[in-house]
Amino acid sequence: MTCTKKKRILSIIITVLFAACIVVVSSIPSDALPSRPSFINVIAHFFEYFILAILLTIDFQPTGVVSEFELKSKKLAMKSAIIAIVIASIFSVTDEIHQYFVPGRVCDPLDWLTDTAGALVGSIIITKIIASGLFGKRHGKE
Repeated sequence: MTCTKKKRILSIIITVLFAACIVVVSSIPSDALPSRPSFINVIAHFFEYFILAILLTIDFQPTGVVSEFELKSKKLAMKSAIIAIVIASIFSVTDEIHQYFVPGRVCDPLDWLTDTAGALVGSIIITKIIASGLFGKRHGKE
C-alpha cells in the first residue's frame, strides 16, 4: 500500500471517528449533561459540524489528502465542498432524530440549521485554503 493510500485511509478513519463522537455525545441523556447557557450549545453545534465538514471536504477531494491539497480545478474543489455540506447536513438531521429518542433530549430544527451553517462555513474555508495551494507550498513546493 502506498503512502498516499495510507494517508487517505487515515483521513477517512479520522472523519468516521469524529462522526462517531458526535453520535456518542448525542446519546447522553440531558440530566447527565452539565447545565450550560444556550449560546454555548449553539457554539458547540456550530463547531462540531464546522470540523466535520472540513474533514469531509478533505476526504472528498479527488486527489485526496496526499497530494498536498493541490487541485487543478476549482470546480472539483467546489463539488467536494457541496458533497461535504450535504452529507454533514443529512448527518445532522439523523442525529437530531436520534436525540428525539434520548431521555430529556429533543429534535430541534434550529440545531440542524446551526449544524448546517457550521458545515457550510467550515467547508468554504477549507476549500478556499485548498484552492489557494497553501498546503502545496510546504517543504519548498511552489
